[in-house]
Amino acid sequence: MTKAARVLLPLLASLSLLMDCAKLGMTPNPGGGAPPKDKPAAADKSKSSAKNDQPSAWGGNLRGSVVKTHEVDFARAFEEEGAPRRDAPSQTARAPQTPAARSLRYPAIAAPKRPVKILLKRGVTEAVVYSAATAQVYTPNGSMSFRGRMNIDATYGPSDVITATVNNVKKELRLPCTLYVSSATNLLELGENGYRGAVIVVPENAGTVSIINALHVEDYLRGVVPLEIGSLSEAELEALKAQAIAARTYTYKRMSQNADKPFDLASTVADQVYGGANAEATVPDMAIRATNDLILAYNNDIVDAYYHSTCGGQTANIEDAWGGESCPYLRSRSDADKSGKPYCGQGSAFRWTETWSMSRLSSTIKQHAGEGNMTPPYNGGTLRRIEVRARAGCGRVSKLALVTSAGEYAMSGEKARFVLRRNTPSQQALRSANFNNATIANGEITITGVGYGHGVGMCQVGAIARARAGENFEQILRAYYTDIAVRTVFDGNARQ
Repeated sequence: MTKAARVLLPLLASLSLLMDCAKLGMTPNPGGGAPPKDKPAAADKSKSSAKNDQPSAWGGNLRGSVVKTHEVDFARAFEEEGAPRRDAPSQTARAPQTPAARSLRYPAIAAPKRPVKILLKRGVTEAVVYSAATAQVYTPNGSMSFRGRMNIDATYGPSDVITATVNNVKKELRLPCTLYVSSATNLLELGENGYRGAVIVVPENAGTVSIINALHVEDYLRGVVPLEIGSLSEAELEALKAQAIAARTYTYKRMSQNADKPFDLASTVADQVYGGANAEATVPDMAIRATNDLILAYNNDIVDAYYHSTCGGQTANIEDAWGGESCPYLRSRSDADKSGKPYCGQGSAFRWTETWSMSRLSSTIKQHAGEGNMTPPYNGGTLRRIEVRARAGCGRVSKLALVTSAGEYAMSGEKARFVLRRNTPSQQALRSANFNNATIANGEITITGVGYGHGVGMCQVGAIARARAGENFEQILRAYYTDIAVRTVFDGNARQ
């Protein structure tokens, strides 16, 4: 067994269920667990303004993707594992670290500390993977290595076989196959992004594959935190620590729920936005290291650590946002400071106005009516008015009525966000469910409101303001999650 194989063996063992992915099929994480989270605090930046409103990237493919190229030697495109290599990696990938001593301040809580599996692409016919260093390829039939650019084509042959091409040398690889670079200084590049850990190609439907990134949780967070709350500065380090703990908690919760699934989380707003190594930034990295292995728990259970961009001054009870049962730690909380001003009040999304022509909004409603779960089911008609019929204690709309010439259609305020979509080319969801009655004048309809996102859990803009005001990460987290405890996660499957 080579040194690289010995390094990868624990990773492959934890991913053994992927070897049967052809039988399992690829299915998204079940909808009963986690409603999609909304726009991050970086919502103030146009680059991320479509959070929770963009179509999933799972159905896209990588045909024609551009990859970074470098001057490399393609002379030995594929090498069978065990053959001499002149460019053996100088470093081995770091192993997951278990704390030598558990914190007395943050008591231990057990969780399986395995690599997290992130769905990067679903149902693609082609992909391009690049490695500047020699990368290992592991398949059910054996192993080999390659260096440089590998073109993957899933359109020929059986559903569990792909054609991989490096420097015009073609090989058929049986799926699932795992690509891995055992150098800590090199990454596997997929399209424009570089990824730590392993890249796994699994069969999807006929002629397509899905691509999963398996890596250590702490490395995964490095590609999440900057995209969810922004890179920020050291002045907001405590907010970044709070975000790192919330994101880590969300991750471990999904890992426990999806242990028998082909992947744990999507790389999109369906779970947490993940940009691989390209998203990493210095100050967020500091926050992740400073909070290594810290998560949130309630009564010895890992919590659902939801978060959103801007609460508008008051967070929401989970049942008011999504229905279902109440949750003791996801309660509506005031976000006001001692003077009564909302911490998130300085955010650009705190107050908002949306205006449509009557014809444009009518068309939007017709297009997205299926997302509203209306009672009775929407049957069209000329739009006459939009009326708020009931509100939750936090101020968000709990019941909204669309009044048309064909009748009235009722839905929840959170569902209404995805029917009354914004007047933008991408038709993003309405910023929040905390809005006023619509006004109609001169053939236009206008809605004003406050906040951005579902309002459940941590308010990210509020967390940033609290950090600037001198609060530490524990104070920030306790301001948004009721009666939670900060705990240190350890491997519950390891021998104690």
